[in-house]
Amino acid sequence: MCGIAGAWLGGRRAAAVSAVGRAASALTHRGPDDSDVVEIRTLAADRTLVFGHRRLSIIDLSAAGHQPMLDPETGNWIIFNGEVYNFAELRRELETRGCRFNSDSDTEVILKSYRVWGRDCVTRWRGMFAAAIWDDARQELFLVRDRLGVKPLYYYYDGNKFLFASELRALLATGLLGRKINLAALNTYLMFGAVQDPLTLVEGVMSLPAAHTLTVNEAGVEIREYWELPLGGAAEGYGAAEVRERVGARLEEAVRLRLVSDVPLGVFLSGGVDSSAIAMLMRRVSPEHVKSFTIGFVNEKFNEAAQAQRTAASLGVEHRSILLTEDEMLASCDAAVGALDQPSIDGLNTFYVSRAVKEAGITVALSGLGGDEAFCGYGHFRTLPRLERFARYRGRVPFILRQAGASLLGRDGGSTKLRALILDDYGFAQPYFLTRALFLPEQIAALLERAAVRAIDYGPWAARVRETVRRAEGLDPINRVSYFEFKTYIANTLLRDADVMSMAHSLEIREPLLDHRLLEEVMRVPGPAKLSARTPKPLLLGSLPEPLPPGVTAGPKRGFTLPFEDWLPGRLRSQVEETLARPPRELDGIINPEAARAVWRSFLSGRCSWTRPWSLYVLYRVVDRLFNSPNASAARAPAEGAPLGVPAVPQPA
Repeated sequence: MCGIAGAWLGGRRAAAVSAVGRAASALTHRGPDDSDVVEIRTLAADRTLVFGHRRLSIIDLSAAGHQPMLDPETGNWIIFNGEVYNFAELRRELETRGCRFNSDSDTEVILKSYRVWGRDCVTRWRGMFAAAIWDDARQELFLVRDRLGVKPLYYYYDGNKFLFASELRALLATGLLGRKINLAALNTYLMFGAVQDPLTLVEGVMSLPAAHTLTVNEAGVEIREYWELPLGGAAEGYGAAEVRERVGARLEEAVRLRLVSDVPLGVFLSGGVDSSAIAMLMRRVSPEHVKSFTIGFVNEKFNEAAQAQRTAASLGVEHRSILLTEDEMLASCDAAVGALDQPSIDGLNTFYVSRAVKEAGITVALSGLGGDEAFCGYGHFRTLPRLERFARYRGRVPFILRQAGASLLGRDGGSTKLRALILDDYGFAQPYFLTRALFLPEQIAALLERAAVRAIDYGPWAARVRETVRRAEGLDPINRVSYFEFKTYIANTLLRDADVMSMAHSLEIREPLLDHRLLEEVMRVPGPAKLSARTPKPLLLGSLPEPLPPGVTAGPKRGFTLPFEDWLPGRLRSQVEETLARPPRELDGIINPEAARAVWRSFLSGRCSWTRPWSLYVLYRVVDRLFNSPNASAARAPAEGAPLGVPAVPQPA
């Protein structure tokens, strides 16, 4: 796990090297073990290509795994963030093709795989990754992001310069691009509590979508998709027992692959189904003694420590419960919000648990993230199919009757959404997006100044949403929910937050339940087979080699949440009110200050959830830090330089 950054631009070489050096320094938390910045020789005398890298050593801790890494036989270079778990298998195949290796790292394997298979090499990689490869023969830059979007990769291209990095703030640290709020990205944040790919909060900076590659050469920029989830066609010819056997085999394989590590490794254990399944499979396939970790709270409403302890004892794994007091969490709340690379209403829980596990001496932790989305653990897997049916037949009910029914509903968040559904007044392409909405479109319009609303250009995001909805049409209603979860909530909230919050503590998180081979198997199972009136996640439980300990499936479903509904009107109140009273100047003319304060008053009176004022608080804090960091003044005036000589191209849809 590492941080990468690079630049390909005209102008002074020393300035380019210095800019990438600043970006790499901004990524120190992602890779404290090693670093380097290398200028790569190209045939274009008027251009400079620079790679920067920060290393968190996980596999092959020796200097042989140093990056940027050169393939001396081809002149190709690579910088890489993540893990390719099947690298040993790929290495054996590459050795039969004459490749020789100087290290035991997966980085060298994927660099040599590019030599043998070219751009198609990514279809053979199994893992989480964001990589940049300089192809010396083609004189082009090749970037790739993993299939689910576990590892981030941001880029900026204006026709004259191309910049990329693992984090948005690292790109800003180069000082080579301006800082202006992307209004469409801001709007998607208010809609869902996280900026939606491919947008970012900074205008001109894009996120490379998951499962895509990007190539930069003399002709410009080309973006291609290389993988997609199954879009229809249930597994044919398999009985229920064989389906469970196939899914079980993929589960065990996914966990076993993610145990490859030359540093201490553990597992997050909450006491729920997903993490308990991972811990049990680790115990079965790991040659080492499994170590599990749980965060406990004094507030029993949020505390799963006792159940996790019982589960660990039943599984026979070494367990440690780490108590987090309210004082400890509140004292580091500023640091947690400061670790965000883009605003998010989620993620602080991951910050706290990652810090505690890292302090316990662990560098790699397996997580059950993705289990609810893959194995239908949320309530809306049952409700959304009914909402879809209602939406199809809604037009048959006279509007006056729908209006009368809507007027009978209350004013809390759930009733507001239901009223919008009845009136067909929610602005989304599919009812799923309504279930994940934070603010509804009319509420956002009230928050934003009129000029800002008129200036919004949804562009790439709107096209991406339309294409997502179109592709999901062939899925059954339950699998359609999973598909939407993977494309939106998983990619833009859970994985982004897990990455940035864990890497704030130089901790690598691995998610076996998001293994792409496993998901291909699971998505081919008909949706109804994944739901049961008696058992949560029947496909997951039925595919395990042994039953989970008693109590794991019996209790109510509880996520790892923090008591913000208590904190905001209590010990965080003055901090939130002070922040909302003084919005950063970058939001002048965009957010209506009085409307934002009205959201806070609505929360205090019990008329909306804590998530809405919290989202505004986080937005203000993150914008202030991104746009007013020490190097902000340099970044407001982009550096001059000779053009790349490549034409501008449209941003990807």
